Amino acid sequence: MDNPNVPQTEEQWALKQIFKKGSNRIIALQQTEVKLSSSISQDVPLFEDITNIRNYVFRIDADTPKLRLAVQNELNNLKTKYPDYNFLAEFGGKE
Repeated sequence: MDNPNVPQTEEQWALKQIFKKGSNRIIALQQTEVKLSSSISQDVPLFEDITNIRNYVFRIDADTPKLRLAVQNELNNLKTKYPDYNFLAEFGGKE
């Protein structure tokens, strides 16, 4: 969020990074036809296994009260749009 070339509020960041990207991921997984590149490793899980995932965790390095509120609002919006899925956020750095 501290990119001086693209200033944005916590709300704007959460809308783009949580709601829009979360929605796009679910929409992509709901497709009925999938093409895989021939360079894909043999260790790729089966498409059916991926489409059955219903729990999503967003890991966020930053942690401020305002950011937590903005992220929670977008998690709630995702839950409203996709009631069969669960969405969580973990704040405060990589583990």
